[in-house]
Amino acid sequence: MYWIGLKRGYLHYNISAPGWAKHAWSTIFAPWNAESTTFVYNYRGKIDPKKVLAKVEEYEVSSICAPPTVWRLLL
Repeated sequence: MYWIGLKRGYLHYNISAPGWAKHAWSTIFAPWNAESTTFVYNYRGKIDPKKVLAKVEEYEVSSICAPPTVWRLLL
């Protein structure tokens, strides 16, 4: 929770695949401990950066955690 900077009331979006430890820690455990909410955007196939950023803006996501490959796509 401290590593990713979560605080109470944040809307947190973790972009990682289920099955990875990062998915469990950054989607469930850290937000739960910080009393924040997890944002879930269910997409199929490859990440579409324009759609992801549109959802982040639409829902006013407070924080994002993602692997470097995803950050490169979003940038």
